[in-house]
Amino acid sequence: MPSDAMSSRERWIDIAMATYEGSSQLCGFCEDLFHAKLDFQHDGIYTAFGRMSEESKPGQSVEDFKQAVVDGCHLCWLFWSYLSEDTRAGIDEAEWIEYHVIRPKSSLYIQALQQMWKSSDEGPPLGWSELMILVPDTDTSKTDISTRISYSSNSERTYAIAKRWLKECSENHTICKKHVLNDAFLPTRLLDLGLLNDCSISLCLSESLERNTKYMTLSHCWGSAVPLTLIGDTFAKFIEDIPYFDLPRTFQEAIRITRNLGIRYLWIDSLCIIQGSSDDWKREAAMMGEVYRHSWCNIAATKARDGRGGCFDDRHPLLVSPCRIKTTWPDESHRTFYCVPNRIWNSEIDACPLSTRGWVFQEIMLSPRVLHYGKGQVFWECCELRACESHPGGAEIALDEGTKISLDRHTIQEDHKRRFKQTPPEHDRYYMWDSAIYQYSKRDLTFPQKDIFYAISGIARLLIPPEEYLAGLWNSPQTLVEQLLWHTNLNSSAIRSPRYRAPSWSWASLDSDGFGSVGFEVIEDQLSHNHDLVQILEAEVVLEDPADPYGPVTDGHIKLRGTVITSPISLHGRSRTNMCSFNTIQMSLNHDFGELHEGCTVHCLPMRLDTSEDNYEIGSFDNIHGLILEPTGVHEHEYYRRGYFVVLNEDAYNDNDEESAGNILRFWNMLLHGPSNTMDVKSGAFKYEDLKAIGRDIRLV
Repeated sequence: MPSDAMSSRERWIDIAMATYEGSSQLCGFCEDLFHAKLDFQHDGIYTAFGRMSEESKPGQSVEDFKQAVVDGCHLCWLFWSYLSEDTRAGIDEAEWIEYHVIRPKSSLYIQALQQMWKSSDEGPPLGWSELMILVPDTDTSKTDISTRISYSSNSERTYAIAKRWLKECSENHTICKKHVLNDAFLPTRLLDLGLLNDCSISLCLSESLERNTKYMTLSHCWGSAVPLTLIGDTFAKFIEDIPYFDLPRTFQEAIRITRNLGIRYLWIDSLCIIQGSSDDWKREAAMMGEVYRHSWCNIAATKARDGRGGCFDDRHPLLVSPCRIKTTWPDESHRTFYCVPNRIWNSEIDACPLSTRGWVFQEIMLSPRVLHYGKGQVFWECCELRACESHPGGAEIALDEGTKISLDRHTIQEDHKRRFKQTPPEHDRYYMWDSAIYQYSKRDLTFPQKDIFYAISGIARLLIPPEEYLAGLWNSPQTLVEQLLWHTNLNSSAIRSPRYRAPSWSWASLDSDGFGSVGFEVIEDQLSHNHDLVQILEAEVVLEDPADPYGPVTDGHIKLRGTVITSPISLHGRSRTNMCSFNTIQMSLNHDFGELHEGCTVHCLPMRLDTSEDNYEIGSFDNIHGLILEPTGVHEHEYYRRGYFVVLNEDAYNDNDEESAGNILRFWNMLLHGPSNTMDVKSGAFKYEDLKAIGRDIRLV
């Protein structure tokens, strides 16, 4: 490398390391920005005046901003690095950049910083940057690792930080200690990586190992580049030796990471499961959850689309150096902050290729610890900490902002307690399962026909007793009606699998690739106020393997007692999902797949009425949820599921707060007396017993 290029690289490292000795290097404008008076605008937003631009504008000129990036201003460089290519091109149309400090009273963080690009005093801004969150400098934000920052995540410093995370988690994290399992479990096969500098790798049978042997796992995208795999013909050869240089880049780098962290054994699916053997695959797929649950740490090749992408990444030193800023704003005490890009976890982890894969959902959720090898830097995830190389102590506020939807079960449980404080503890598991299906259904499976149940079975085994698992639904007296009321999102383009995969009443019957997400309708804070309008009589499935209640199914049905009401509909919006008129009833309809047309006949099965009060009369404060059905044409009163509907009682009161006949009352009257009877009636005229008296046995398949 030419000496001037080397000198330039060393210069950037020096700038990055300066943060650990004091404050980050800033340009003159940014220095002034954190010392000048803040001008209040509105709603907790202040304009921060640094030096005036040459045109006497209250901000920084675009030219000065770009030059500051080149000169090594840490803050300007961060703003620039997180701009998209389109945004960078558009910034040239602006004349100056105005800076705003945001201090929302309801927010947990102290303040945030945002750029706004303007070309005139009065006109709207041409654009703005992502927020930079100013996190107070605390002991947890610091690191005493003195090794110099490297241009690669394959560095001594990165390994030192990873070892620090592992040590802190295994020794001091209370929740993580509960999450880590001590029972003796090893996968059927593991890769023996030998010594640190040894290129010799072999497949070993775990029955020959001590039961407390530590091993690591790998989560990766197969992609279009099929990696080297274990097959029947190579089994004996792999026991002797696996050619290191025949492995894809991702596998080679995962091996290097495992060795550098002091672990000798590694589990990789394509090398530890016999590919092409249906029996071996089914047996190992059913145990996949346990493999990841018992892992010492999971390596996630988060940024890589396939095995060629690798784990390691090149990066700029300023990306992995914390931007440390001291403020002396006149209206508050002098403080020191770390400047963290807003929603860094979302942009660097959740938006990466690995996070779109269905199998990876349970791998990440069940692993006690995860090292995410993302774009530019390594991220850490365990039950108590989300962190990255630039903020090894977590920069808790900014990272938490990006991980509200966490994949570990402890965080989901804590999230449930924050949101639904009045529900009893036993509902935590129900909520966790609903959350898991919501996350899982947003992801893609290459082979949904065989994988859709296996790829979530590790979580199902953890949460749901085997006798209560029903083709992806939780079958208990408290949960089954709610579980049947799942719905896809409004923009879904789902199709039902052309080959039978599950009963139509299971979300697993839809192809997972592209249908968005599955949600469940339940009022978590008011579970005691829900009233089922159907009686479940029988619920059964036929398992492909009777010994595996969490595996694929070949048939299934639910028999219940309820009332089906039929009427043409009038559409008010898009043909697939939106508000419509069912006779004179206004309802929100969500079709699982296909199209609904003006005037088509819809069969509705009301299943649950919910209300916000203990003492109420039907028609006062309530909604009705139910299923849209389609007759099978094979047996009378036998139906397929086609969608979900809700009747909202939005017109229960008029503008004068006087009671009037609402949607629910008209719908209830229609249920009891037929489609021609939708006359106005008063609240309290109906009782639940009225509906039970006219119900009939219905079979859903």
